[in-house]
Amino acid sequence: MQGGFIIVDYSEKAIAVFGDTKPVKDALPALGGRFNARLPHDGQKKAGWNFQKPTEDAVRRLLGKDE
Repeated sequence: MQGGFIIVDYSEKAIAVFGDTKPVKDALPALGGRFNARLPHDGQKKAGWNFQKPTEDAVRRLLGKDE
């Protein structure tokens, strides 16, 4: 987990970002991200951001996970 967050395939049409996104929290809505304080992940409700699948490359670049 680079930078304190992870990116996961959330559904067929969406990805989700979990972890410490505070340093980039203002840029995430500009990419179409929606914050959810109780997003289900691994059987628990966690704070995270969800995005439409077409924005995945831009989200990865912003978070430095574009390998």
